[in-house]
Amino acid sequence: MAQEIERRFLLSGVPPLNAIAKTIEQSYLEMPSPSVSFRTRIINGSSAVITLKKGRGISRKEIENAVSLEMAQELSKECHH
Repeated sequence: MAQEIERRFLLSGVPPLNAIAKTIEQSYLEMPSPSVSFRTRIINGSSAVITLKKGRGISRKEIENAVSLEMAQELSKECHH
């Protein structure tokens, strides 16, 4: 199980026009415990991952797995965007 540390960054300017951009669609499934979250992420409409996060605060345990685009789209229908 990986350890995730939440970080935020303030940009000093606008990225250059030739920067690589990704379109990311994220959805969250409501869990009974506030210390557990489940996310689907579809990247550029062509690949997908699901992530289970456990814990509270800036450092949490994280399990992430690649899934088929079709599975992520089905799970996303049941999630909050």
